[in-house]
Amino acid sequence: MRLPVGQHAYKFLLDGQRWLHDPNNPPKAPDGLGGLNSAVVVPEAARRRVSENDKQLEMGATQIRS
Repeated sequence: MRLPVGQHAYKFLLDGQRWLHDPNNPPKAPDGLGGLNSAVVVPEAARRRVSENDKQLEMGATQIRS
């Protein structure tokens, strides 16, 4: 998954019911519902080199909307 430059928020869905922010990623952002999302910032410099050994790394994600 390629993310555009900027800040992005995410959570993990456990057992189809409970949401959990990423315990291994300290940056957090409010989720608008009184909880927290994990946050990741993609800097401008990352657009030029986002891979290991100049090979593109792939990442998967599932988007769930209620």
